[in-house]
Amino acid sequence: MDEPPASATITESGLKCEDLPPTPEPFGWQDSIEDPNKIINTFFFDPSDPNKIIYMVNGDLSGYNKVFFYNVPSKQTTYVCTPGKYAPQINSKGWLTFSDVENNIFIIKGHKDSIVQLTNDKRSHDPEWDYTGNYIYYYAEPLLTISPKLKKIDTKGNVVGGLDAEMPYFACFKKSERLITFETNNSICKLKLRDVGSPANDRVLISGPLYSKPGQINFDDLTLDNTDENFYWSNSNGIFRCNIASLKVDTVFKNCPNLIYINPVVSYKTNELTYCVQTITPINSIRLLRQFKTMNLNVATGEIYEIKITF
Repeated sequence: MDEPPASATITESGLKCEDLPPTPEPFGWQDSIEDPNKIINTFFFDPSDPNKIIYMVNGDLSGYNKVFFYNVPSKQTTYVCTPGKYAPQINSKGWLTFSDVENNIFIIKGHKDSIVQLTNDKRSHDPEWDYTGNYIYYYAEPLLTISPKLKKIDTKGNVVGGLDAEMPYFACFKKSERLITFETNNSICKLKLRDVGSPANDRVLISGPLYSKPGQINFDDLTLDNTDENFYWSNSNGIFRCNIASLKVDTVFKNCPNLIYINPVVSYKTNELTYCVQTITPINSIRLLRQFKTMNLNVATGEIYEIKITF
């Protein structure tokens, strides 16, 4: 099954696509980028505290991403943890789970009052809460004769289940014990619905190239909406949505020379989707200014607004 063509742009962001001037010769563009600790690459609201935002920045000269809590009324920022390349995930109780730079899984309970390590094998990646918010799935990489798996653990780190998996890219449903996982064949990737309780219901949803460009996963940042009717992802072409019943794919935001949309996150707020956008603006004949905006989309009304995080 080939990936259905993108269609029907859902909304416009208010940011306008524009071409950049010709690349200067002979050395190309020079980039002017904000303080790396201000480059937010993903963010979301805490469902247990309407005044708190959790965000992750790209990292600085140390090379590590960082996660912070942001209190909206006070505009105060608190450092939380240093994850690996995968964004942390939150459940309805406001508990975070993340994998660190050494590839172990942790949870943070409440307002950073307790950080608990759940694995210590250094082969654990990309944890996500299941639909109950009481268990975590994560990708366990292969070792010798041990095949890769998605392991399911409780909040004490005890393994309670799992299934075979090829890659650390997947998404958990919000209302049932189902997941979307990757199934690959050379350079082709299939997104497969996995029904943990009834494997006979497993089926391929859509397929496409494994990479949208070299080094860029085609179905990155997979996330289900709160009704389990649609899933979202991003790649080098923009942010997309697929309806599970019809398999119709919509373009939510299309990347263009001056705008790059990344990391859609379905909020616990009804119909709300957070995402980030990189804006690229020429500031002289040889230099580009790259800025990063944190945005919120109501997918039902098309309303968009920027969420200001003050550093």
